[in-house]
Amino acid sequence: MRYTYDVISQSSPDVQPRRISTTTNVNELKPTDVSHPCNVVVYDNLKEKHYVVIRSLDELEDHICALERAAAWKPEVPKLPDANLKTAAAVGKPGITAVPPVAIFALGAAMQDGVNKYEKYNWREAGATVSVFVDAMGRHLLAYYAGEDYANDSKIHHLAHLMAGCAILLDAELHGKLNDDRLAKELDPEIIKQFMKLIKKD
Repeated sequence: MRYTYDVISQSSPDVQPRRISTTTNVNELKPTDVSHPCNVVVYDNLKEKHYVVIRSLDELEDHICALERAAAWKPEVPKLPDANLKTAAAVGKPGITAVPPVAIFALGAAMQDGVNKYEKYNWREAGATVSVFVDAMGRHLLAYYAGEDYANDSKIHHLAHLMAGCAILLDAELHGKLNDDRLAKELDPEIIKQFMKLIKKD
């Protein structure tokens, strides 16, 4: 348990404090434990030091509320499927099992089309300009939305080309080969706010 609660009794400053009871469960504390002449000394077992002294019922309720808020923010520990150390080490790392296989194969097909046309990983040498890829991805997206599934030249699905464009931009950014010419880079934030006012009324 994170905290240890010592119930201490001290009728007056001249009397030596006396420990009445100890618990690690805050719910076992009673109103009389935090009423004169008693108080509760909270010990933080993780930090190995005294955390706080609770001297009233209000302070006890505040402490319980703080514990509840902390528990609500605490990330849920995933249940492991086995006891293998490799499984425990993999917790939180990116995986591929959540990706639909069709998306991986489609992306591979679109990337291979690019290899055939421009050579593998050509952007790592020549760079990749954001606006060029946004325009290309926009064309694929609009063609798909208009009802066309496959690109006329490659015969590959438009959505696969969309994924390929995103993949290239991510890789170019990672390797410092991204020519970032996005509009927001050239505009003052105040001008962008004016744009938004024109688009949507508060």
